Amino acid sequence: MIKRPTLLNKGDQIRIISPSSSIARVDGFNENLRAKKRLEALGFRVSFGRHILENDVFYSISIVSRVEDLHDAFLDEQVKAVMTTVGDNNSNELLPYINYDLLTMICLQNTPRFFVAIQIRRVCIMPSEQKLA
Repeated sequence: MIKRPTLLNKGDQIRIISPSSSIARVDGFNENLRAKKRLEALGFRVSFGRHILENDVFYSISIVSRVEDLHDAFLDEQVKAVMTTVGDNNSNELLPYINYDLLTMICLQNTPRFFVAIQIRRVCIMPSEQKLA
């Protein structure tokens, strides 16, 4: 049976990742610090994927780096929620590389995570949800 994540509490960690496009595409890291500060003002701890600052000529990040940040966020037991900087554009590139068994295992254990994203959920997470149904 799928376990639901517990509500977020002050002090919980939220991990920010960019599984679709580079954070540079949405005005860069410094411009997005406002969102980090707002989350911290609500009492959350905010961390970023290791590859959040990577950027190429197409405002993207390598597939390997994006998948690594996604997996790392779900594997880190300190992370209670995963948020994305932007969704959709290149997220379909990740499909063959996502470890859906890993995501399913996490959902079945006592450590499920909230996944807050724009459109990318249907690409990256729904296949795991379908396995659980």
